[in-house]
Amino acid sequence: MKKLLGFLTSIVVAGSTATTVVACGGEDSTSITQGKINATTDFTLTDLVKVKNAGTDINQLILSTAISEGRLKDDINFNILDITDQKNNEEPTVNGQKKEGYLVLTFRDDPSIRYTGVITIRFTIVKEATFDISQEVNLDAEYFDVTEYQYYSGKGFDDFIWKKVVEKGLTNNAPTEKSAYNFSQLMFPPENRMAKASWVLEYNGGADQPGLSYSGKITVNFNWIRYQDNMAVELPAVNFTPDLLKQTVWDSVQSTMVGVENFKISEQYQNYEISWEEVKEPDFGGSTSFDILAKPRQENLSFLRIKGIIDKHAIEMPATFLGPLEIKVVRADQENIDKIIDQIWTGAVDLLKNENLPLLPDFSIFDTTNWSMIIKENWPQLGLSNDINLIGINKHNDPRFNGDLKITVKLINEGFYQPKITLDLVSISQADSQNQEKVLDDIWNILIQNNLWDDNVSTDRSKYVIDYTEIATAINRSKQSGKQEYYSSKITADAIDAGKDVQVTLDGYLQVIK
Repeated sequence: MKKLLGFLTSIVVAGSTATTVVACGGEDSTSITQGKINATTDFTLTDLVKVKNAGTDINQLILSTAISEGRLKDDINFNILDITDQKNNEEPTVNGQKKEGYLVLTFRDDPSIRYTGVITIRFTIVKEATFDISQEVNLDAEYFDVTEYQYYSGKGFDDFIWKKVVEKGLTNNAPTEKSAYNFSQLMFPPENRMAKASWVLEYNGGADQPGLSYSGKITVNFNWIRYQDNMAVELPAVNFTPDLLKQTVWDSVQSTMVGVENFKISEQYQNYEISWEEVKEPDFGGSTSFDILAKPRQENLSFLRIKGIIDKHAIEMPATFLGPLEIKVVRADQENIDKIIDQIWTGAVDLLKNENLPLLPDFSIFDTTNWSMIIKENWPQLGLSNDINLIGINKHNDPRFNGDLKITVKLINEGFYQPKITLDLVSISQADSQNQEKVLDDIWNILIQNNLWDDNVSTDRSKYVIDYTEIATAINRSKQSGKQEYYSSKITADAIDAGKDVQVTLDGYLQVIK
């Protein structure tokens, strides 16, 4: 019977080139016989036929596997098939033992069935044993410092815990390969506080073998803690050396971590591996942040994560007025007040240096728009001085500096000013009275020879403007009266010509001698 069935099957397979297509779900007119689809096919299952539970319908399991692999259409079932040959289509007796077999299925001769032909399914069957490995592993006899793992976003913590689990020991024949488990998500504990944790490791089938599988989960219980210092450090407005900055941060750590449970710290930051290059000293008036790990060089010390903000105070401008700063001015400077302001700033810089500021400001950070008006309104007269208080309002466009620039300025006008210099009688000949230059020379000589002139200005008459109007009037009157006549004359000069601004009024008497 078997030989006859095999012979008939081979004839059908050889005579129908489209049977595989039909078996896989397609229909072709060339495979239709007497109105039925010839579904004859012979194939070997790719997957093992795994028997997990006693009493499993082996034939149905084989057919379902063929359908799931896409070898047969899903409308093919045992309602339209008869088993006409078989081998090893039964539950294996030994766990893990593989057996090869086949199942020959023939479509029933029924007008209501649209298929015809013979299906030969070749398979390898195996009996699986499943172990429930569910268990709890208690590691809470100690606590784990997980600071380093938390700092690195949990990297390596699963390896650490798994090593502890294996050392403790697993029961129920549980696989010891870490890759066989999916570790559930785990939130690290709050900082600086001991906490209990349970970590669920779900078996993922990674250690299954033919005939041997596992299921269940492992719950790992343990105590853990992580240490973290969230600090805010304020630095004075001075320049810090790298070592001083490190020590300042570490001093803050020691003060804030006092009393934390089981925390062990060294007074010396040198006993830790720390990426100090990540701790940047801020500029004056600025701030920086950092997040570093202090990894102890000794086993008896705790790990510590340090998250901090460093604020550095701005440089405070002197609260009191600087100065007085002496600024010498001349008449021409009134047309160029910016020059005077530049001199004031230059002098202010020198005064600020005496205040030992760690950094000097730029003049542009101060609003000095009213200085010109104040200087003009307080311009000293020739030969006098005025003290003025100037305030540069901080624009706050440079966070490194706080406060206003305050400076007292003494404006000194060193010009030669005399409201009245009275000369001795000037005698002028009739001939000389006609010569203005000769008359002025005579008056000038009396002025210089009698030491009535400032030694710090030029004695060269050509540098000065002398008002001759009243002198000429007095000469004319003297010619008519023959007597001494009073005169008054202003002498002026700019500093660029005479060395100082000059404003002098001469008076006296002159007489034209006949």
